[in-house]
Amino acid sequence: MADFEISDRLLPCVYPAPALKLVCFALPDEAGPFCRRATGRADIRVLLTGVGPVNAERELRQALKSLPPKAVFTCGFAGGLNPEFPRGAVVYEADADWPITEALSRAGARPARFHASSRIVVLASEKRTLRETTGADAVEMESNIIRQICREAQI
Repeated sequence: MADFEISDRLLPCVYPAPALKLVCFALPDEAGPFCRRATGRADIRVLLTGVGPVNAERELRQALKSLPPKAVFTCGFAGGLNPEFPRGAVVYEADADWPITEALSRAGARPARFHASSRIVVLASEKRTLRETTGADAVEMESNIIRQICREAQI
């Protein structure tokens, strides 16, 4: 469990912080290490979306009403589908013209293709089938809807 108290869904790493970059995580355990490193960064806010696309959409739309960020990141754990990526690999998917992709690659992150699932995929047989049918490298639940909303909002 995270070692910080959660009073609401929108967690400032520093309060009050200008909302320049919004970093979304589904769960506190995913956000905890990032929040500890981002402490003191007035340009970052963390949003806990909850698990799944329905929760992510609701929480992000609510946050965007009062929080117009310059950039939104959706981060967290994903299920591995590509056997070439070792457990714990840092992977990302981004539009080709997104300026941070070069920095992510220099930091050791690897480009990957994600599959959006409506549920948590647990069984190895399900993951193999997803890999074979989609060609995706990882499976997760929230990023697709977050990306759609950001495109709508021109973020």
